[in-house]
Amino acid sequence: RGKGGRQSPTADTFDAVVIAITASDVLRIDGFSSIVDRPVIKSLEHVRYDHRLAVALVCAPHFRKSLEQLFGPDRAEIDLDDEDDVLSLLAWQDRKMRAHSKRTLMVIHTTTRFAAKNLRDAKTARKP
Repeated sequence: RGKGGRQSPTADTFDAVVIAITASDVLRIDGFSSIVDRPVIKSLEHVRYDHRLAVALVCAPHFRKSLEQLFGPDRAEIDLDDEDDVLSLLAWQDRKMRAHSKRTLMVIHTTTRFAAKNLRDAKTARKP
């Protein structure tokens, strides 16, 4: 059990702290390296991020029939990585999670190549 310190905005006790930061940022937290095993540190030092873009589509339920035809009877994902320059993965979330009667959800992921080019183009466009 932890307790906020003098410089903490709160002095409440807590059981856990959840943060969402990069692996390199977590390695810079004072004292972190002293409380985890060396293999964990090594793993965090070698984390590489996937910079694909993703779009989540929340669709009306009548789209479900088209998605059933596209995905077939059993698939939740369609891998397009070797077939398309832009699209990498289609993921029908209803098959991965609990389906909902009032909507259907699909996530579309781009290829890493497209995402990298998109990032380069954006950086170039911002240069004065």
